Amino acid sequence: MKECIILLDGIDKSGKTSILKALVKRSNGKLLVIDRSFISQIVYSRIYNRQINEKFFIDQAKIAFQNGYKFFIITANTDIIEKRFKICNEKDLDISDIFMHKQVLFNVLNDFNENGIKINIIDTSYKSIDESVGEIINNL
Repeated sequence: MKECIILLDGIDKSGKTSILKALVKRSNGKLLVIDRSFISQIVYSRIYNRQINEKFFIDQAKIAFQNGYKFFIITANTDIIEKRFKICNEKDLDISDIFMHKQVLFNVLNDFNENGIKINIIDTSYKSIDESVGEIINNL
């Protein structure tokens, strides 16, 4: 496995942290995996009406992409996310907000794609952590 930097973004309870830990372990430290990056910065600024310079973050993401960073969105269908909310006893976010979060996330993804940044999407709805990790590794 070749060394690289992976940026994971996505909906809460989609499996980002679990995938991060499994990726680092499986790669024996050859991968630097970052949970929440440029994409999340813009998504949350839009959700919470924070005034940021989105162009700055898109430009930084372009530089990262050109330098070989790999971007992945981790997602799952809403029913699965809702089950994970209940299992984890989520208190910081209301499940009813997930539709809006997904919509904003995919709008930001379109902005990134329009700027030439390739984003891989991993749907964890019916995959194990190991299957999701395997899919990421196959996309490197």
